[in-house]
This record gives sequence, structure tokens and C-alpha cells, in this order.
Amino acid sequence: PGFTANSQGFLEARNSCESDVQRNGGQIAVPAIPNLAPRPFSATDLFGEYIDATILWAAQTPPGGGSSDPSGTDINNTSVAFAIRWNLHQVLLLADLESAVEAQLIAAHDAGEINLQSNILKVAHHGSSSSSSRGFLARVFPSVSNDDWAVISSGRRSFGGVTLPTEETLLNLAEVVPTHHVLSTENRDDIKGAGTEGNDDHIIVRIESDGRVEACYAPP
Repeated sequence: PGFTANSQGFLEARNSCESDVQRNGGQIAVPAIPNLAPRPFSATDLFGEYIDATILWAAQTPPGGGSSDPSGTDINNTSVAFAIRWNLHQVLLLADLESAVEAQLIAAHDAGEINLQSNILKVAHHGSSSSSSRGFLARVFPSVSNDDWAVISSGRRSFGGVTLPTEETLLNLAEVVPTHHVLSTENRDDIKGAGTEGNDDHIIVRIESDGRVEACYAPP
């Protein structure tokens, strides 16, 4: 969205992305799309003529106000949230958004400004309990359907004593999606040897032309 964090990890990741873009003949701009920050921003041509996309949230400056010395929450809440639609199904990509922004998205959804109801959710913030509130998930998955899936990008690692995804988030998800429809990239990491658990539990989600939604683990 145009906000530059000052952590070494952020800068390394951004530089790597910029190198990939340049190597493939792309162009880099900040923000990435003109007028990205206002919400919601329709971007129907981002992914081709058959896919509609809407930017539900983006913040060029931390909404918490910590621009000069932002907290982790400040930085997380500058994340870009996309809603992508194909064949009557919606995919919701939330990056690291936390509960304060979820509350704003809930209000916009309830007011009819945006649509959170989706079939596929990339769970926010690696399954942290600072996101994925019950109220938010109830808007994303208003009724349990076999076409609904939740995907968590996470490794089994402790962050200050908290292992992601948290049990609270997993329990919240279990209330709104069918059994076995929550897939996480930390699958079985607890039984693998330290240092060998990475890059072996990719997740593929596919929307069929007849409208069925399927998801599974896949080898690298």
C-alpha cells in the first residue's frame, strides 16, 4: 500500500519481490496501483477479464497513527486485503490484518458497501488470535457449506511463547467451515525433524468450471 516498514526482514522481502518483478519485465510503483489506499477500490482488470477483484482495505500510513515508530499491530493493519471472484465464488485474501480493521470491514459489510461472504479464506495473520474473530468469520461464512475452505499460511514456530495457528483461531474456524476444511501449512510439522519441516506441505485450492471448490495438500 505504500507504507515502508523499517525492519530488516521487511526490507529483505521487499527487495526480493522487486528483483522478481524487474527480472520478469514488470514495473514497480508505490503505491502498487494508483489510488490504492482508498477503500473499496474496484480493480476488475488486475487478473484478467474473467476475474473480478476488489481491494477491501489498504493503508498507506498505519491506522493506529504510529508512523514514525510503528508497532507490529500498526504495520499489520496497513496490509492489503483482496476479494477475488470467479465463477460466482469469492476468495478472500487478508494478509496480516488484525481485529481493529476486521471491525471496520464488518461495518462496511453490514452497510452493504463491501461483501465479505466467501468460499475460500486465506486466514489473516498466520492464524493469530489477534485476527479471525467470531463476528468476522460469521460474515465470511454465514452458513456451513462443503464449498467453503480456510487456508492458513503458518509454520509451527513459537512467537514469544505463542504457537501459530492458535487453538482459539482453529476453534473459531471449526464453527463455520466443515470438518477437515481447514488446511494449514504447518500440517504435521510437530512430528518432523527440526529444520526439515519447510517446503513440503503446499496447499492447492481449485474452483471447477461446474462451481465445485476443492482443496488439498500437495507435494512441492
